[in-house]
Amino acid sequence: MSLYGQTADIPTALTAGVTVALAPDWSMGGSANPLDEMRFADAWDNAHWTNRLAAQDFVAMTTSNAASALGLGDRLGKIAVGYYADLAVYAGDASKPYDVVLAATPKSLLLVMVGGAVLYVDASFAAAATGQVHPACETLDVCGSSKLLCIVTSDTANKLGQSYGDIKAALEKALTDADAQTEGDGFTFAPLTALVRCP
Repeated sequence: MSLYGQTADIPTALTAGVTVALAPDWSMGGSANPLDEMRFADAWDNAHWTNRLAAQDFVAMTTSNAASALGLGDRLGKIAVGYYADLAVYAGDASKPYDVVLAATPKSLLLVMVGGAVLYVDASFAAAATGQVHPACETLDVCGSSKLLCIVTSDTANKLGQSYGDIKAALEKALTDADAQTEGDGFTFAPLTALVRCP
């Protein structure tokens, strides 16, 4: 929207049987994460397409449809035997799960697993991950809620031994260095965008 002032005609695509996926483009001119992207798309749908799309449609667009579009629909995009356990758990009304996801905020995110490994968990929910949350978890304040970020592993291949602080410092230095090399071009990419934006 910020680039072109318009977006794809999703209702026509869906009526024609086209599989539609949804994801953020880049944080400079788009949404910071898939949840923000879904909310923006929902607001556009409500304002321009007479609420044609339901919360379940937006969740499918960012999960099963996105996996299918990438040719990974046999491994990602749904909770099933034989699929990677890439999961996110949110606080909210269990009787309206799709609405919970669409309304989710960084504070309501309770758990993130990738390949079955807990990478992020609400401090009050950490007991549910007993045996999986390793001692290298770092405590973060996310919108007034205590969270654990568990990204450090003993495996240093591909820099997996880095903490959040290490990664943040490396990215901030890279952005600052890039700005210094391109000074005068009219673009400024530093400082690093915040990990989360609180509503």
